[in-house]
Amino acid sequence: MKIAIIIYSESGRTQQAAELIGKGIEQVEGCEYRIMNVDPQAGKPVDNDYIHQADAVIFGTPTYYANICWQLKKFIDETDASFAGKLGAVFATANALGGGSETAMLTLINQILVKGMLVYSGGTSLGKPNTHLGVTSIKEVPMEQQEEKMVIFGTRIAQKAKELFEK
Repeated sequence: MKIAIIIYSESGRTQQAAELIGKGIEQVEGCEYRIMNVDPQAGKPVDNDYIHQADAVIFGTPTYYANICWQLKKFIDETDASFAGKLGAVFATANALGGGSETAMLTLINQILVKGMLVYSGGTSLGKPNTHLGVTSIKEVPMEQQEEKMVIFGTRIAQKAKELFEK
């Protein structure tokens, strides 16, 4: 079961969050992941073949003024990759609490719904940590204190993908 994590990360924080989510994916037997950065300078380019083979795609964005980054928006708008019918999830990084990341995640959810994805977060149905829309990493909080929620989020997405798509 392949899961793609597509991000933009300028400072490295969104990359760190993606790696922790990947640790959670690895905990689910038979699941693998690949992190892809929409920034061609980042060294982890988007692989449309891998996306095509993936059953789930997780999108990660830094938050800029309560919105997603333009680089990820441009990728979603212009990509040839097909996301239809795949499980989709989102996460965001932000400088501080205040609601901006939630707005950014809603914007990203709108984008992936338009692309025909099935959206999943685990919500409150699976208990703590609650991932209402997705998971957020806050710059003010050391990443070590956020690791558990990121790993759990990755595990939940992988488990749901297996439940839906394992043949």
